[in-house]
Amino acid sequence: MPKAGNYVQRDYNSSSTRKSTWSDYNESWKEKRAAAKERASQLRAVANNFTIINSQATQAATSLTFQNQGAAGPYASTTTVMSRINMLI
Repeated sequence: MPKAGNYVQRDYNSSSTRKSTWSDYNESWKEKRAAAKERASQLRAVANNFTIINSQATQAATSLTFQNQGAAGPYASTTTVMSRINMLI
């Protein structure tokens, strides 16, 4: 494009520039949706890992609490301890 001073002369009637079409628009949004879907999937996987870790930590803490009450406590049996743990599936 020719320049006149600081102003760029644009040829708005030129057919040399490529015009956007609806297929270009749809393709670009398809790519954005796919990227968003991938990010959401990764976020769900991380959240699921945290949920699993939290569940296992809670179960371990409950088990240790019951086991540390001593043999004279109400939960002396391992079977009784395991029956009291809330298993999240």
